[in-house]
Amino acid sequence: MENNNQTNNQTNNQNENNFENEKVNKTTLTKKQTKYLMYIIDPYCGWCYGNSKNIVELSKEYKIEIIPAGMWSGANSRTGLEVKEFITKGSRIVTAKTGVQFTNRYFDLLEKDTKFDSEIPSRAINVVKKIDENKQVQFTNEIHYAHYFGGLDLNILQTYHDICIKLEIDFDKFHTELENQDNIDNTQYEFNRAYQLARKYPTMIAVSVNGDIELVEGQFNLDKYKQEIEHIMSED
Repeated sequence: MENNNQTNNQTNNQNENNFENEKVNKTTLTKKQTKYLMYIIDPYCGWCYGNSKNIVELSKEYKIEIIPAGMWSGANSRTGLEVKEFITKGSRIVTAKTGVQFTNRYFDLLEKDTKFDSEIPSRAINVVKKIDENKQVQFTNEIHYAHYFGGLDLNILQTYHDICIKLEIDFDKFHTELENQDNIDNTQYEFNRAYQLARKYPTMIAVSVNGDIELVEGQFNLDKYKQEIEHIMSED
């Protein structure tokens, strides 16, 4: 259930030059040693759900940018019945490794043959990155929890309304931005960024002020994540 990127080639090649020229904005680096972490996830990645609590804890000490990957978007979207067997088996492994629970409400979504398309929840994450970036980690965590534990459909606006209310995010502004063409286009760009950075999820990358990047190996263990991050930071 650790997921490999299956984004279509057209999306993967989009904006490659823009990505390669991307620079780190030093003014946004506010936490430890002017570094930040890129965390590549997908809303439908069970392992990302399993790692959610670790990332929330890390976000208290380090600046983290969430980059949604678009694993099941466009032509690669799935339905519940298509992935039922795969997810049922994989969820047991995720639970054994991380302790998170996949509830009967979630498995009911599979039985209803719910459409799983990464674009809508990814657009939602990107909106929060824009309008209230300090809540992007919490928002992503709430999406995973709402889906896998609450059994909520990520295609439905009410799911995001409830999360926005809980996190005190302006829902009217969120809704406007969600349907904005600029956000739709930016989400495709973010999918391309994710493709350039990772082939499986979740992936964490440490970024230095000069733009150097290094993979963080934490293996779903908070202490190991912290040790690895501190080691990378001490190298400068």
